[in-house]
This record gives sequence, C-alpha cells and structure tokens, in this order.
Amino acid sequence: MVLAGYGALVVNNHPRNIPWYLPRQVATLLSSYLGSNPEHQPNGVQKFVYDTVSRSLPESRANSEVSSPGSVPSVGVGSDTVDLIGARDSQWTLEAMDWSTGKSRFHYVIGGQRRNVLFAGKLLDEDGRVHYGTPSGRVRLKLKTAH
Repeated sequence: MVLAGYGALVVNNHPRNIPWYLPRQVATLLSSYLGSNPEHQPNGVQKFVYDTVSRSLPESRANSEVSSPGSVPSVGVGSDTVDLIGARDSQWTLEAMDWSTGKSRFHYVIGGQRRNVLFAGKLLDEDGRVHYGTPSGRVRLKLKTAH
C-alpha cells in the first residue's frame, strides 16, 4: 500500500489460480515466487480516496490490467505518478501509472524470474536509477530518457 494526500493505493497479491493441493494459507507465497507466471499472476491495483465530508474511504479508481505481485508501490506526488515492479508475459517489469487516473503511463521489461522483486522495496538514487533486491542479488535499472 502507498498513501499520498487523501489517496491510498493497494495492489492485489492474491494469485489467479491456486492448485487444489496447496492450502489457502500459502497463496501469498505462490504469488510471490510464481507471480510472473500468467497461470498464477495476480492482476489489479485499486485506489481509494478519503472523503472528508462522509468520513469514508470509497473506491476511486482501479486498473485491472496492471500486475504487481509482491511489489511495494511508491508515488511521486510532483509527477502524479505511481510506480511499482510488475509482471507481463512471464517477465518482470517496471510499471508507471497516473496517480490521478490509474491509467498506465509506461512499462519497461526488466527480465525473467531472477528479477523477482519478492516483496522488496525499491529506491531511486540521485542519478535516477531504480534499485531493488531479489533472491538472486541486487537489480539496478538505468532507464534512458527521451530528449
């Protein structure tokens, strides 16, 4: 979950399919270790915005296309962007979405299972590189920007 202003964004970590022989208690482990596998990959992020008048937290926006198994999202308030490590086509990705609308802005393919985020947080360094840990070691992404 990530919070900014009156908004809260949560990611779906419940696998799409759980084999009949696995107890439901291991669903999160299935989604974390096999989260990029389309057979088990969870899809969807949901944003809620606190209503100060009714003092409630109604649903605001959803994006059912983005998958973020085991990722800790972050939000850039100045750029109105939420980013997370996601998965598409059995590959791990860096995903960016519009914080206000929930629409996808871009995705960048990182790689296969060795790039699994496995619930690690990510950080952005002073040179604009994205860093996060995996069971196989550290990942550092230097994205090229358009001029």
